[in-house]
Amino acid sequence: MDQADETVFQSGEERRRSSSLSEIPFQLAGYQMRRLIGSGSFGSVYAAIQERTGLQVAVKFLRREVVNWRYFQRELQQLSRLAEHPGVVTLLDADLDHDPPYYVMPLLRGSLAHQTAPSAQVVVWLKQMAQALDYMHGKGVLHCDLKPSNVLLDAEGRTRLVDFGQARSLGDQGNSFGTLGYMPPEQAAGDAQPDVRWDVYGFGATAYRLLTGHYPRFSADDRTSLSVTEDAGERLRLYRELVQSRQLVGLRRLNPKIDEDLAQIVEHCLELAPERRTASLAGVVEDLERRHFREPLLCRRPWSLRYRVNRLLSRPVAALALGVTLVLPLFVNTYLTVKAHHAIVDLALRPVEQANEDGVAHLRDLGEPYSHGLAHLSPKYHHVLLQPEAPELAELQKQSPRLRLAYFEKGGKRWMGAWKPVDEHWTLLSEVEADPWLQSSDDLLQKNLLLNLLILTVTSGTALSLLRFNRS
Repeated sequence: MDQADETVFQSGEERRRSSSLSEIPFQLAGYQMRRLIGSGSFGSVYAAIQERTGLQVAVKFLRREVVNWRYFQRELQQLSRLAEHPGVVTLLDADLDHDPPYYVMPLLRGSLAHQTAPSAQVVVWLKQMAQALDYMHGKGVLHCDLKPSNVLLDAEGRTRLVDFGQARSLGDQGNSFGTLGYMPPEQAAGDAQPDVRWDVYGFGATAYRLLTGHYPRFSADDRTSLSVTEDAGERLRLYRELVQSRQLVGLRRLNPKIDEDLAQIVEHCLELAPERRTASLAGVVEDLERRHFREPLLCRRPWSLRYRVNRLLSRPVAALALGVTLVLPLFVNTYLTVKAHHAIVDLALRPVEQANEDGVAHLRDLGEPYSHGLAHLSPKYHHVLLQPEAPELAELQKQSPRLRLAYFEKGGKRWMGAWKPVDEHWTLLSEVEADPWLQSSDDLLQKNLLLNLLILTVTSGTALSLLRFNRS
């Protein structure tokens, strides 16, 4: 046990008497006592071997004059039910009539008070703790003394809740005092009634300690100064006033590596006013799941529009879907317009192709020398689109011996025609005025350009607004 985090609300004389318990070399029938693991206000814990099974166990001997037996006997019965959950320590044996009384649990690796781990591993532990506490609360049991030293790790590295000496049932009358630095201020009041939100605060304080190495609104110096006060009631009053007078230092100020969502979850567990605190550990479990999937946190309700947008943009799949939604109209509009443009041009070239076929057929009918060189012509003709400032049409047409369909300017108008080299000279076989056909294509391209500019403007404006909204 961590001596610095003892559940101590006794006089100095009572603490001195309880510490003597750890000096007694206990012998217990059926168990081989090995070594002292630790001691606290209510007793001492020894490592032992259960002779019947050879199982390594932890045996906790209790001080009868310190423990509230009415509560403790009831909680031992509840612990036997809670042990069905993998996050709660298993009760192997107990004898409250023995002198001193004892109970037996599996020997676990060690407490979280002696662990140093990255934030990602701590989050795994916190989720396991929250699930176990939620299960306990569903069974009507409150732990009332959560802290790192009361959370052990099993052989598989999973957390197990231990030390139910301060546990209470929902609806119990009478207070249960926890540990300085981990219990909420209302728990330190003499007339307080057990409440689920005590464990919510204790969970938050444990998480705060594991993630930052500090106590929330408390310090080791505070613990030292309060320890000199002999009267437990006065110590509780001073603790309550001290915690209520201080602002919580944000987790990210103490550990910048912690993400904003995790900080929000823990800090909402540490609200001083119980009604502002996260209402249950079920809510904590849900928020840890939501954090994983970048969904809005329950502890942040009511959700503002800005917060919802931030959540949306922080999720890669949603951000990708939004990007596709904004860009897709631009792509579709461009693709369809280009296809329509080609269709219009092909339609406009049909009269030229027909004139070309008629011209070639006529030359073949005339025979030599007019039909010379026509035999090798391909039925598929190349289309050449010439801009007004392009080089001479004849120079372009000389690049191939095949018959070509050309789009050119003449006399300030646009024409389409079929050309064929005859005796090293190019001869125009047919020509059709192109403007009536190509004007619709030009109009379509111009409208497409304007529509694309509009889509780009709207898309860029929307993206910039969302990014600014997300960062503010």
